[in-house]
Amino acid sequence: MIISRVYPYLIIELLEGQIVEKAYVDTGFEGFLFLPEEYEKILGKGDAPMRLTLAGNKIEWGSVYYNRKVKVYGIQKDGSKDNGMEKRGEIICYGKGSYLIGRKFLDEFRVYLDKNIEMTIMP
Repeated sequence: MIISRVYPYLIIELLEGQIVEKAYVDTGFEGFLFLPEEYEKILGKGDAPMRLTLAGNKIEWGSVYYNRKVKVYGIQKDGSKDNGMEKRGEIICYGKGSYLIGRKFLDEFRVYLDKNIEMTIMP
């Protein structure tokens, strides 16, 4: 179980700790994980280009990385991380400043949003 007291964010870790960021839990995003394009420098060349349909039906292109390991943590009251949940999925890099965890990660878990205070994720 993960409990995040930085509602509605979770801590994500990639590449054995090389990337540790706070990601917004977005139930409207159907993908797994979305990162800013600056992470292409760290992740390397993408496995493929991906066509993205943005608001207003605007078409853009990003990079996709398949079957990448991501570890997601909650944040405890004392600021320490819990043991986390590890899962593999696709990472999309595009644009500036967005860190999103989507439904491909969340849909197999129960997600409880408690009064804008904390979020609990359970298997």
